[in-house]
Amino acid sequence: MNTISINELEKNKSTMTDSQWQVILPQLRNQIKPVETATKLTRKTRCGYIFGHRWTLSDNEHERTTDEYYVDCINDTLQLIRDNRCKSGKNKERGYVYHIYGICDLLKFEPNLQCTFFPDEKLSYFEVWLEKC
Repeated sequence: MNTISINELEKNKSTMTDSQWQVILPQLRNQIKPVETATKLTRKTRCGYIFGHRWTLSDNEHERTTDEYYVDCINDTLQLIRDNRCKSGKNKERGYVYHIYGICDLLKFEPNLQCTFFPDEKLSYFEVWLEKC
């Protein structure tokens, strides 16, 4: 089995259909190794520390990085789909992800993730959920 290039998929996402995505998704599941010791995405701090103080270009210690927002978004989505795993019908909320690398990060923690791709010229997205309790 060939390794799937996430960058190539992301680049060609605008021409992809949900049917094509449903063929790619099982291949991604096989390619991504599940995380066994953690339940959410974490990253080490990427800001430098100088003399014990956090350093950023803006010098604002409270400013969040784009990566911190991304990690929070992935973890919020994980929490949402886990909380709604056993619900059915109109009560079941689903999460939304806009990039294939986000799907890959979710698959690390939830290998049985289900998702539908909604192509759009301006802003394509994935609807994600878990089926089984």
